[in-house]
Amino acid sequence: MDLGDKINQLQNEKKLSLDMLAADIDVARSILWKYEKGQAVPSDEVLKRIASFFGVSADYLLFDITEKENITKITDKNLLKQFEEIDKMPEDKRVLIKRFLEMAINEDKIKKMVS
Repeated sequence: MDLGDKINQLQNEKKLSLDMLAADIDVARSILWKYEKGQAVPSDEVLKRIASFFGVSADYLLFDITEKENITKITDKNLLKQFEEIDKMPEDKRVLIKRFLEMAINEDKIKKMVS
């Protein structure tokens, strides 16, 4: 599926007309139509707006990736650096860290439910 097909599919899933989508991502209807037909390619900025609007990654839109990836923004820069370091670790260590995180998250959820 190419970029235009993916934009069209996402648009249909949200039941948006071409005019509505164009307004939502601040692009002229005629330009959006060209993206969908493969006659033009969006700029990086427009691609970011499309991906953000639909909650998918730019990689999903541009490449042959079948699953939509939700965009998660981590605002804590130190936490982001820690996750990047964890991502480089061997699988067995990542599994342990994931278990620990899951326990901490579940504990927090339980505390919120109790209070």
